[in-house]
Amino acid sequence: MQVTGSTVRYILDAMAAVEPSKVSPILERAGLKHLAGVTATATPVASNGDLARVYATAYELMGETMTRLFLSRYGETVCETFLASPDGKALLAEAAAQPPQLRVAVAIKGMADRMSKSVYQTRFSEDEVACYVDVADCLTCDGVRHARAPYCASLETLFTALGRQVSGKRITCLETTCRAMGGATCRYRIWKT
Repeated sequence: MQVTGSTVRYILDAMAAVEPSKVSPILERAGLKHLAGVTATATPVASNGDLARVYATAYELMGETMTRLFLSRYGETVCETFLASPDGKALLAEAAAQPPQLRVAVAIKGMADRMSKSVYQTRFSEDEVACYVDVADCLTCDGVRHARAPYCASLETLFTALGRQVSGKRITCLETTCRAMGGATCRYRIWKT
């Protein structure tokens, strides 16, 4: 899958907002220095493999614990940036039009669908208590193996913040399986209340 300039710019801007001094060394070590100047366009500028190299290089340069912290902060920034975008505002409006008990599921499904169109292959499911998002091709942990704990904190944080935004309540999301730990997918469980 090809990644648009808008998606790359969105990711790099969010990373820069979190840890500006790390973006350039990560891109340079990953052999992707040319992505630093990418503009927000619908034109494909990178591959999923390129983004996976960015994340694997972050892991290599910062270590597991610091990368997880970085990814958690990055997830917060991604959520804020996304929700301020026209697409994010449309998702919030879509969720707000639903009865309160359905808002979290509508928002999480909407985000999973958007992720499938841009970067990840996702599968959404739900039961009465929680929503589940499976990411089969997680770029965050592609190239990272033998992590001690679930690694993909950016998506965990993103789903938590999105759920809280649409429900007005504290929402919990846990990554229950992770490819970086040997799982077949990265699976997130997002409680609805």
